[in-house]
Amino acid sequence: MKKIMALLLTIVLALTMTACGGGRTGGDSTGGSQSPKSSDAPAQETDTSLADAKEIVIGAAITQTGGQSAVGVESQRGFEIAVNEINEAGGIAGKQIRTIIYDDQATPEASLKAVTRLVEQDQVHAIFGPMSSNSMMAVGEYLNDAEMVTVGPAVGVAWLRQGWDYIFRSTSNSYIQTVQAVEILKSLDVKTLGIYNINEEYGNNSKIDMQNLIEEQGLDIEIVVEEVYKDGDTDFTSQSVKLAQANPDAVFVVAWANDCGSIIKQLRQAGYSGPVVGDNSFPGLPIREVAGDAANNVYCTAAYILPDTYEEIDANPSFSEPMMNAFLHSYFDTYGELPTNDNCYRSYDAVYIIKEAIEAAQSLESAKVRDALASIHDFPRLVGVMDYRDNDGEGIFNSKMFYLEDGKIYEYTI
Repeated sequence: MKKIMALLLTIVLALTMTACGGGRTGGDSTGGSQSPKSSDAPAQETDTSLADAKEIVIGAAITQTGGQSAVGVESQRGFEIAVNEINEAGGIAGKQIRTIIYDDQATPEASLKAVTRLVEQDQVHAIFGPMSSNSMMAVGEYLNDAEMVTVGPAVGVAWLRQGWDYIFRSTSNSYIQTVQAVEILKSLDVKTLGIYNINEEYGNNSKIDMQNLIEEQGLDIEIVVEEVYKDGDTDFTSQSVKLAQANPDAVFVVAWANDCGSIIKQLRQAGYSGPVVGDNSFPGLPIREVAGDAANNVYCTAAYILPDTYEEIDANPSFSEPMMNAFLHSYFDTYGELPTNDNCYRSYDAVYIIKEAIEAAQSLESAKVRDALASIHDFPRLVGVMDYRDNDGEGIFNSKMFYLEDGKIYEYTI
């Protein structure tokens, strides 16, 4: 029955888009340079679904309320900057983008409600989000059955291991970051390890990946203590005490960015002084501000970092690439402050990825847009050069190593 309903929904959507959809005839991407051809999809003539469209409607499920709303705010800002840039430059295939955004509350239930409304009521052409890996797992099958092209920012690996053809990621995944974390552990000659993760898809997947990588590489590292916390927790004392009592050579932490500063601080307060190794949740300035002096002997992996001051945008070579430099200036000029979380990069890039796919397909038909997106390659974005060919929805695999010291972040080389 579910498959039948999904099929009927797809037919209704296709008929509706043909009747009142539309499109554009082409155009250059804005927001940074790209190769003349960034998709291997065959050249298409503009079909009626695009040619007749008055606008391109992109839906988004973004966290606006709840404990992770600060991350959602920055994600929505990156999304809006991209939409405004594209519209000011002529839109997608000459059509202006209209956005519809619903609060996913960082929960599976609210996320499913949001995307269902976007698909069935609003009949959007593509979706960005939801924000969390738990939520992506909850909505992925529905979106795939509805043949809705979706670009998500969550890093958890599981939701792109389901064989969903219409679901893509706009950043590198947690597995890549865990591989880099293992390299950090090896460089520190770690023999005993503690693992501390948020008890959701993202954190649990990274814990399993860490366990598997240690075994696969035959490393002499014993996991001596494992602790978890749940979304919404603010007191990490109990877990911190247990980790400190076990006194491993290092602690691998996988947590929401909003929680990392407090986790580091409470680990130090509990008496643990050893290395803390994290992932891309760690680079933001607020973490160092919350943790204070506790944020020393801390290492992390990430594809990119964020500026601490406005002056860094032009002074730090990390932000000299023209697309990144322009984005950071635009962000500051628009909102009067710097981003503190890399989700703004992921959402900004996602809009341009959707634009590139629609223009390459010269269509708003879902299957054509999906095929064009899956063919994108040599496509420079903020997070790196995207290549979706034969990668099951993954577009980028880069990650670097960093360490925190005296309130600053530095690249870590082995």
